[in-house]
Amino acid sequence: MAGSPRVYNSQHCGFSVAVMRFLLLLLTAVLISLAWLSPDHSYPWLTFASEMLSFAAFLSLLALFLNRPLELPRVQLLALPVVFIPMIQWGFGLVVDFSSALLSSAYLLGFWLTMLLGYNLSRSSADRERMFTLSSYLLFAVALLTSLIACIQWLNLESHVPGVMNLYSHRPYANFAQPNNMSTFLILGLLGCLYLAEKQKLKQYYIWPVAALIVFAITLSQSRTAWVFGLFFIIYWTYKSWRYPTHLKRYAVLLWAIGFFAVGLLFPRFTRLIQKLKEGNVVQTSSVVERASAGHERLGIWQQMLDAIHQKPWTGYGWNQTSIAELSSMSSNTIHVWFTSAHNVVLDLLVWNGWLLGGLITICILIWICWLNVHAKTTESIIACLMVSAVWIHTLLEYPLQYAYFLLPVGFLMGLIQAQTPDQTARSVPVSVIRSIWVIGIMLLALIWRDYNLYKVNSLRILKNQPANIEIWGSSKILVLTEFDQRLYWLKLSPVAPLTSTELDQIEKMVQNKATPYNLQKYAQLLLANHQFEKAQQQIAYLNRVHKKDYTLQDLQQANASAVESSK
Repeated sequence: MAGSPRVYNSQHCGFSVAVMRFLLLLLTAVLISLAWLSPDHSYPWLTFASEMLSFAAFLSLLALFLNRPLELPRVQLLALPVVFIPMIQWGFGLVVDFSSALLSSAYLLGFWLTMLLGYNLSRSSADRERMFTLSSYLLFAVALLTSLIACIQWLNLESHVPGVMNLYSHRPYANFAQPNNMSTFLILGLLGCLYLAEKQKLKQYYIWPVAALIVFAITLSQSRTAWVFGLFFIIYWTYKSWRYPTHLKRYAVLLWAIGFFAVGLLFPRFTRLIQKLKEGNVVQTSSVVERASAGHERLGIWQQMLDAIHQKPWTGYGWNQTSIAELSSMSSNTIHVWFTSAHNVVLDLLVWNGWLLGGLITICILIWICWLNVHAKTTESIIACLMVSAVWIHTLLEYPLQYAYFLLPVGFLMGLIQAQTPDQTARSVPVSVIRSIWVIGIMLLALIWRDYNLYKVNSLRILKNQPANIEIWGSSKILVLTEFDQRLYWLKLSPVAPLTSTELDQIEKMVQNKATPYNLQKYAQLLLANHQFEKAQQQIAYLNRVHKKDYTLQDLQQANASAVESSK
């Protein structure tokens, strides 16, 4: 009987750990779900709420390892230096703004750590199946809600349903505010349905109606990325299901994939039928042929970015500074569009880092993805590879990995896939390191929230000609988001203020990185007021070319005269 208290304490401790693990996993699921479903997309950081929720979900998951070490495979250790590239570029003056470099490194570190979390939570076959089952249930549920929201927007009913974004285009986007992002997420949900059906986790009469609704919502998005993935899926699933037999009949799954293309072809007719049956109009949609023959701006973007890389082949333009590359290569511009991404992850890496470093990172990523696919032999790893492939295919046409609600889940899935690869040499990350990262992450998240809200309040006051003196936590100074501190200074600055050449050069870097119509026009006015006429004319040319304006030097002279008059 003397040992019974120890047995009781051991059992009680084990129960407490299990409860805490359950609560943290539940909190993670709730936070990432809110990130996917958040309708808050306000200027200037359109996905701020979703990004904060995504990183909060990451910190919740990381809390599982506050009392036990993380196993770090050596292959991940080789990738760690990439995390620090943006900060190194800032140190050498290549990246313009400190907060831009800091956030870029934070996103890379988050991606790297979520890979470790996925790996450590899926070490055994049972753990891997459990984690992927939970992930599939989550994707199933949120994809169902997202599909319903997309249908509400398509029927023009969003004004009657709280929590649903208003639709401002002819392509529903649910609460993602971007049709292609919604489409890619729904593909993840559809693959979650496939896993639940394959492993018989849910009755098929629950799964297939939801899967059909998701397919319909993907069709509503009219995403060409989904068509590309559909073709990839047919090839990949045919091969993998032949090598590793599945419970579901191969032809049945392929029929679903073919059915997706059929729905896309027939969708315009279906829309016209609904219009006849329903009072009022549903959202007008384009046909497959119209969508396939439109949107060739990407070809112009890619050509211009290749020219930009040739201009700075060794150093690149700095992490997340594609806008600077665009203005630097304006002589080869063939499209009237301002863009902050090359719409291709490979080109972005080359633009940011140059041929050598960017090419090395690209080759390493390609080898790693191929290695994971070669070792994908179980249902969990095969479908996880399909999920990861859906996002990576999207990155070849747009920039989904700039959003934490894609970046972090992809990292987790890649870690889960890697966990089933045998014979990996690993070392332990001390608990003290994990705790330090967790505490710093909490503090950084809180400071970012504070700085962003401080900027929003004080920028509105500046626009109303009021002093920007609102304080949060006892100070009106922005501490981390230095880019927003520069924006406050920029908003307050008169377009006819006398400035030195050094000050004008500093402003030029900021304007090139955020080449909005307001920034280009105001900078041109400043150059004109400071007698730098050639540079002012160049900014007008950028403004007219990129934003389809029709300004002249005389227009700016009149604007400056009005500014001088109003300041008296």
